[in-house]
Amino acid sequence: MTINWEPGIGDPTAMGWVTVVAYFVTMGLCYRAAKTAKNQTGGLPAPANKEQYFWLAATMILAFLGVNKQLDLQSLFTELARELSRLQGWYADRRTYQALFIQFLGIAGLGLGTVLFFMLRKMANSLKVALLGFIFLGIFVLVRAASFHNVDEFLGEEFLGWRWNWILELTGIFTIAVTCIYYVQKRSIDK
Repeated sequence: MTINWEPGIGDPTAMGWVTVVAYFVTMGLCYRAAKTAKNQTGGLPAPANKEQYFWLAATMILAFLGVNKQLDLQSLFTELARELSRLQGWYADRRTYQALFIQFLGIAGLGLGTVLFFMLRKMANSLKVALLGFIFLGIFVLVRAASFHNVDEFLGEEFLGWRWNWILELTGIFTIAVTCIYYVQKRSIDK
């Protein structure tokens, strides 16, 4: 079994580090939103403060994604899947399996999004918008991990001097960050 992945800095470019900083700044904003949610209920235990748990989960997810941005764990996933497909003899049909994987991600993402929206229906609208940002970001990371050659080519192309990779990833992060700021401001006014 040959894996062509080593732990290290996965994206040492300036934009790679900007993206890492964006993840961690947004993580801090989510933590602030969690503290704001806790203060709104006087620190009541579950289930009285589901919003606090949402923002704490968001904090942890962003911490993982920020670390992952530089460790490039999705490349490890891709290498493991590639080696497994070779060992099991279906590497020649990998494009079919990649397409099925992407279709599965789309259906699973819609299903998970629907369930989460249902669970969050009585909570602040900003949580729903943040959830959209997370779904967008999650699908982006997983599609990137699937490593379609055409997808990789597209993500490397530029639009107004920005690579699509940066645009898509930062859009998800920015969506979450803006909703955190809005949530904290709205909750502070509502006090």
